[in-house]
Amino acid sequence: LQQYMEPERVIGRERHEGTDYYLVKWRALSYSECTWEPTAVLFPEHQTLVDAFLARTDGAAVRAFVEPN
Repeated sequence: LQQYMEPERVIGRERHEGTDYYLVKWRALSYSECTWEPTAVLFPEHQTLVDAFLARTDGAAVRAFVEPN
């Protein structure tokens, strides 16, 4: 169970009501099971994953969060 709770990679970022959310690829789960997590879930212990994402995307603009229907 622990391996499913460990983030493997950050693959997206959106902003909703002033809070950044990161799309997290979880270890041992498929990409279809990625989830949006608020910054507080990832910091500070997973800062390196966020930094790697920002480096890959060159700090790309944050798009507005759209809640699913």
